[in-house]
Amino acid sequence: SLANLYIRLSKWYEAEKCLKKAIKREPHSASAYNTMGNFFLQQDDEKKEKKAKDAYYNALKINPHHPDALYNLANILLKQNDIDEATNYLNTCVDVYPEHAPALGLLAKIAAQNGNDQKAIKFAQQSLSHSQKDPEIFHTLATCYIRNNQSQQAIELLLQVIEHAPDIIDAKYHLATAYMNAGQHDEALKYYFQYAQSEKDIDSYYNIGVIMMYKEHHKDAIRYFRQVIDMDNTYIQAHQNLGSLYLRTGKIKQAKQHYQIILDMEPKNQEVKHILAAISQKSTPNRAPQQYVEHLFD
Repeated sequence: SLANLYIRLSKWYEAEKCLKKAIKREPHSASAYNTMGNFFLQQDDEKKEKKAKDAYYNALKINPHHPDALYNLANILLKQNDIDEATNYLNTCVDVYPEHAPALGLLAKIAAQNGNDQKAIKFAQQSLSHSQKDPEIFHTLATCYIRNNQSQQAIELLLQVIEHAPDIIDAKYHLATAYMNAGQHDEALKYYFQYAQSEKDIDSYYNIGVIMMYKEHHKDAIRYFRQVIDMDNTYIQAHQNLGSLYLRTGKIKQAKQHYQIILDMEPKNQEVKHILAAISQKSTPNRAPQQYVEHLFD
């Protein structure tokens, strides 16, 4: 419609004039109210967002099954953190229009955030089957694959996300993690480094340290673990790995300091008590406690 054209051109005065005429001419047009909602929403103004919400409600009073009004209203509710109500509108949308790819995509994202990966995977796959390949959906699906140890599937999707939507910055972190889980440490390092350049991310520094430790690049590992504790001195795993690295390199005093920090935070940690006792007896273990070694790449 002419109003939609004006909205796309950001000609707000002309768009509002057209929409008011359309609603006056057809007061029972759900589509006109839905377009009015879009008009208000695209002006990126909190006051206009409330007007957009009211317009979508008006559209649904006229037609409770208008798929775009259901989806648009759900989007606003999600921004306002009303997840349950948003989910209800999205479920109604896909009940009415099972091929509504954006609604399926949002349901996938909500399910993934709630930790329901199987439901998220189902919705994401349905969304992708009804639309062009949306990088946001690829990203959601890939994070579910990572959590379910399907690293190769995650890698394939995330490479496409980075190629087609480089503004999805977290994709580099997730790709690094997928490579790490797949045992491809050089590729993991490449993307952790790239992510760390744009985002000062503590988990990226920690994971770089873990890989450096695994590759026996002790000085580099120590440097990255120290960056981690500079950002958060309560990051127990970083202290644990620093203690282990300092033991391996014969720096007993520094090792003892880090194990003592852990014990101060976890007074019942028997493994660390054992290591500190061994250090005091000048009989230093040559590796970290077994529980940390076993879960090094978790």
